[in-house]
Amino acid sequence: MSVFCQYGYGKTTMQDVARAAGMSRAALYLHFPTKEELFRAGSRRAHSWALDRVDAALAEPDDVVARIDTAMAAYIGR
Repeated sequence: MSVFCQYGYGKTTMQDVARAAGMSRAALYLHFPTKEELFRAGSRRAHSWALDRVDAALAEPDDVVARIDTAMAAYIGR
């Protein structure tokens, strides 16, 4: 996802992503047939990771306000 953040979706190429991942473009296409599918998979993974952090923060035994504050900080990446 860092390549998409650096160049933006429109300017990012599969070659850019492959280079950043240390693999060939052909190998990348074996896993993700299109740039859109690659972006969607990366977005799902990042979203899942963020939600896991929010869930973990909400499970802490602190008071409710502290848990919500921690969860929101985790969600926005602070």
